[in-house]
Amino acid sequence: MAERFLVFIISMSLLFFQQGALAAEESSQSFSLSGTLYQKGTTTPLHDPNTRFVVQILNPQKTCILYEEKQTVSVGANGFFSIQVGSARGSIKRTANDPNLMMTNVFQNSSRVFANNAGSSMCAGGLYTPTGGDVRFVRVTVIPSSTNIPDTLAPDISMNSAPSALVAQSIQGLEKNKILQVKESNEVALNQGSLEWLFRRTNYLNLQNILSGNMISSPGGGAGLPSLSTPPTNPEAGSIWYDSGNKVLKYSDGVGVVQLSTSSLNSVSSANSDIAVASGNSTSVLTLNSGTNANQIVKLDSSAKLPPVDGSALTNITATAIANNAVTTVNLNDASVTAVKLGTDVGKWSTDTTNVYRGSGNVGIGTTTPGAELDVKGAIRLSGSTSGYTGFQPAAVAGSTVWTLPAADGTSDQVLKTDGSGN
Repeated sequence: MAERFLVFIISMSLLFFQQGALAAEESSQSFSLSGTLYQKGTTTPLHDPNTRFVVQILNPQKTCILYEEKQTVSVGANGFFSIQVGSARGSIKRTANDPNLMMTNVFQNSSRVFANNAGSSMCAGGLYTPTGGDVRFVRVTVIPSSTNIPDTLAPDISMNSAPSALVAQSIQGLEKNKILQVKESNEVALNQGSLEWLFRRTNYLNLQNILSGNMISSPGGGAGLPSLSTPPTNPEAGSIWYDSGNKVLKYSDGVGVVQLSTSSLNSVSSANSDIAVASGNSTSVLTLNSGTNANQIVKLDSSAKLPPVDGSALTNITATAIANNAVTTVNLNDASVTAVKLGTDVGKWSTDTTNVYRGSGNVGIGTTTPGAELDVKGAIRLSGSTSGYTGFQPAAVAGSTVWTLPAADGTSDQVLKTDGSGN
């Protein structure tokens, strides 16, 4: 299938000429139309020795054909063409759609003239009534011999009585939507000055850094952050800026605005490796050396309790440092406290399945200096198994006497007596 061409006029010179060799009625105005043709969507020139051009001159509403001609032109290898538009009435250049007006009547704005319909547009009554200052439009259709498919160039070219050079909708085959256009408004300042400022070498490098996700360098050195006197509205998480009013750094965590501390942290060190600082791919990691071994910091577990530790490693814990009732039998596991774990003043009593006893030493009741295995300061009372009791109590000011019981029981009706010597 033959390649279809869409050709564009890069520039047109509309220059009017007066042909003086013809009679007054047949004298015709003409103008020069030139430009360069490119294949559709490319920068490749159209080279065609038999390119047909159909040129129409239309009224301002583009509904009436005032003039139409067709001619065949050889377009060179560089795509350049130049044709002369305009002819006397009856010329073979004119087509069947031409209303056969003199060229002077085509361009005059003083009287009504006959005209034909422009395509599907209706020219009311087949007449065009011009008004002062009316312009004309030139519509160019190109038919390459390689395709025989008409392509109408866009846009139509506005003409007035002054010679002009016009630029069509493409530049070397690039269509309008591929060309950067200047725009000035309250919100947009796309002009030569702003483009030159943006693409200055320093600014362009900063732009590349921003697009790469890097901070930019300020003129005085270092990284530059946006400087704002008030926080931005609904900043995204991760946004950071310099609060010029309070002279602090702030950022958004996605929930609210967080202010960075104004104090400085120069370094982090640890004499016994309790804290470690490691550099990751993107951030540094501060690690706490926790555990239950030597030189480690003990932390509560997920139940807010201390993990099991060796009690022998605990020092400097005294009774005054423990709150009342903080340690009770309810809080102690069975066999968790033994004499081995306690000081020398604790654990003098021993137990077995039924007995509580001391292996040595004296027991004092009412005295801190017992002089015998059992030293009671006051009365001794022996209670009966069901009721009553028997008691022994020395005089308040008593001599020191030790009674030694006989080695065997006496006989019936015998009683205990003393010899005054403790026997």
